[in-house]
Amino acid sequence: MNALPQLESDYQKAKEKGARPELLKKLEDQMRRFSVENASGNGRIAGTDDDPFECLFQKAMQDLNQRDTNGSSKHIRNHHPDLYRQIDEAERRIDEVWKAGLVGKPTIEEFREVVKHWYLLYLQGIEIYRKEHRKSDIGVV
Repeated sequence: MNALPQLESDYQKAKEKGARPELLKKLEDQMRRFSVENASGNGRIAGTDDDPFECLFQKAMQDLNQRDTNGSSKHIRNHHPDLYRQIDEAERRIDEVWKAGLVGKPTIEEFREVVKHWYLLYLQGIEIYRKEHRKSDIGVV
């Protein structure tokens, strides 16, 4: 699969889910760098080899986008505000650790733990949405 359409799809899904502006900016930067690399004939996702934080985050985002169902983020925000706040805080923490990582403070292992926490919270939200959506589809409320 061509990487640029995948990046664009990931960006659009993240935007629809209400991802934090800092995370959206990182995906925008990645798309822009890929476009430059692709124009030069390289065709790889630029930055991922150079920035292990970006590579790790991109993999987590792609996996979540494959598992997610449209409407889950909005549902969690409206019906499970505590979980939504936890996800939002985890996204803030990702951004903080990522920024600090650019100057060499945290290790990739520390970043991996932060991304894992965010990822698991998001998966929890997806599962809650699926269970509650299934109940409403069969008339159980």
